[in-house]
Amino acid sequence: MAGKQKAGVNWIAIEAEYRAGIKTLREIADAHAISEAAIRKTANKNGWERNLQERIQMAVAEKVARTVAAESNDVVEANANAIAAVEITQRKDIRELREMVAMLAEECRAQVKNPADFEKLGELMAKDDGDGSIDKLNELYRKVVSMPGRISAVKQLAETLKILIELERKVLKMDAADSQKSTAVDDLLRRIAQGA
Repeated sequence: MAGKQKAGVNWIAIEAEYRAGIKTLREIADAHAISEAAIRKTANKNGWERNLQERIQMAVAEKVARTVAAESNDVVEANANAIAAVEITQRKDIRELREMVAMLAEECRAQVKNPADFEKLGELMAKDDGDGSIDKLNELYRKVVSMPGRISAVKQLAETLKILIELERKVLKMDAADSQKSTAVDDLLRRIAQGA
């Protein structure tokens, strides 16, 4: 009987466990219900190389690195998408606000260029409340079209435009490399805001 292998033993599994070098010979023998000597004899006969653990650990490290890199790429991509969506929305909002400021500025221009037309409109709107006083609506209208009202509107538009420009510059990262320098536009806006 010497030289014969025990029937029903899974030598392919034993070889894999032996070559891996993770389990002891005793653990392999107990798991497969054979002796350590039988495993040693078969391993020597077939030239099985023991302890591939270093290569296994290298393969594990490689798999972990690939998984971490893939997860990192997923995290980077997800965050880039989220930030890009916010930035695109901000740019759209700023563009729309700029258009509104431009329309309001155009209204102020029309008012400043044609004060007589607005005065005439005020006269047409005026109606007597019955007690000899001008109605509240017309009073409000006259306040808006008055010189101080127009100056206040232009000043508020300038302040709004200043805020929008700052937002645009921030969103477009225009000041990233040059954050300390002030431009001629910044100086002009500062003077307008201060009423100079």
